[in-house]
Amino acid sequence: PDPKKTTDVPKKGTGPAVRGVVRYKGQPVADADLTFVSLDRPAVAAIATKTGADGTYTTNLVAGRYAVTVAATANGKANLPPRFATTDTSGLRVT
Repeated sequence: PDPKKTTDVPKKGTGPAVRGVVRYKGQPVADADLTFVSLDRPAVAAIATKTGADGTYTTNLVAGRYAVTVAATANGKANLPPRFATTDTSGLRVT
């Protein structure tokens, strides 16, 4: 069964800390834009964060399921395959 939808809106800076490292082909991805899009809310709710020079990120998320997108560019060129830039194709999830 699908969890019940909630009207709680995630806000940056609330909820437990979520930390990680973005890597592609084994290398950290600096200055990547990450977006966590809630799958448990009736309206679109998203939290954005950015990786540091070492590919690490930290953000706070309220409990729930999230689809994740990641995009990074350097000199106007994408550093990651385009599939990671949309929730429909990234395949990345956080619970």
